Amino acid sequence: MRKLFLLFLLGTAVSTVSAQTTEFKIKLPLNKTFTQVAKAKIDVEGGTGGTIMDMNIKTEMTASKLENNIYTVDNVIKAVKIDLDAGMAQGSYDSENPSDDEIGTIFAAQFEPLLGKKMATKMTEAGAVSSEDEGTTALSPFENLTSGSVLPDKPAAPGYTWTTKETANEMTVIRNAKYLSKTAEGYNFEFTGDIQDSSNTKIGNYSGTYILDTNTHYPKVMTIKMKLDQDGQTINLDLNNIVQGL
Repeated sequence: MRKLFLLFLLGTAVSTVSAQTTEFKIKLPLNKTFTQVAKAKIDVEGGTGGTIMDMNIKTEMTASKLENNIYTVDNVIKAVKIDLDAGMAQGSYDSENPSDDEIGTIFAAQFEPLLGKKMATKMTEAGAVSSEDEGTTALSPFENLTSGSVLPDKPAAPGYTWTTKETANEMTVIRNAKYLSKTAEGYNFEFTGDIQDSSNTKIGNYSGTYILDTNTHYPKVMTIKMKLDQDGQTINLDLNNIVQGL
């Protein structure tokens, strides 16, 4: 009888642990459009002088197809706004209210060919980007920090930690992530990481938080702070990415 009682307690404990575990997988509804707003503040120190740039990019994203567990996500840039202060060179660009100043003209040449253009990204149900059209990186100018899956690599309960490693643009980003909790707003995570150059030398670090939507498991809010030392300059980045309509 005592043995049966212990087995019962063990079974109950296992059931409790299983109930707290979530299998994270991207579940985007097809043909529904979401709005993504990325806001970044970039502060560059050193070199020939300091530069501060505030950048806002608004895009629409639509999952148009799911085949062999891979989503085709169509991205369209709807609006871009940039404020630049580089000492002697100052100016702004607003795609919705264009101007003819020198800075605005430079940014217009870069972004206007992309405005309204559909660019496709392939994303697995695990949340990793497998391929993307040329030009799509303009949608996420900090792809080294946001590339790769932010989903746990196996069914996870709060407190679970895991590490990922992604290489892009001759830089490697190592991310140490932790699943914190589930709240009414979504699944909450935090992360820290190091950035290495092509010779595996550490050149920066970053940290942040993100929230996964409870229904789609897609990141609805992500904040990142980064410091990067490269080519005699120190780059400080604050990034806030919000997806609306999930």
